[in-house]
Amino acid sequence: MKKGASMKIVVLLSQKGGTGKSTIATHLAVCAARDGKAVALFDIDPQAAAAKWSERRTAEGPPVVRAGAAQLPNLVQQARQQGADKCADIIIDAKSATGYCPTTQRKTGRDS
Repeated sequence: MKKGASMKIVVLLSQKGGTGKSTIATHLAVCAARDGKAVALFDIDPQAAAAKWSERRTAEGPPVVRAGAAQLPNLVQQARQQGADKCADIIIDAKSATGYCPTTQRKTGRDS
């Protein structure tokens, strides 16, 4: 990672379904990739809309990793270790109360 640069983590969550989280997450990931940024999209929403979108997408796009909320701490740590060459930004498509805060890497007390 460049000196002074930091990985950005954007988490999209909502208590209500159908709010457009997955749509926004996929759009942000594509825009970041088109801008030349190394980005990964982690889909931890049980509906897996972002992962399904990635499977249907014919154009080359940002990697989408389908995972459970319990796997998120390890995924974030792996991305941090890889540095900016592999992953400068992470976008997380999550349902509400995933039980994990990616910025503090701690349980929130609300498991899904």
